[in-house]
Amino acid sequence: MIESFVNDLAMGLALIGFAIFGVVYVVGVLLYLLARHCHRDYKKQGGARVVIPKAVGGTAAKIVGHAIRKRFLG
Repeated sequence: MIESFVNDLAMGLALIGFAIFGVVYVVGVLLYLLARHCHRDYKKQGGARVVIPKAVGGTAAKIVGHAIRKRFLG
């Protein structure tokens, strides 16, 4: 009786561990593929030296523009 319970518990824990490992593996592969895709896009646009300052500058310009509009236009 107890032996059967221990065997079932061990099998259940093994299956849960395998499922968690599988999910982590799949998420890791998806993140890897996404990183490769983004890296390819960066290379097409001129590399990180071009893309990152554009993104940061664009965000800063939006924030400043919004603040100016809010201040002067209500």
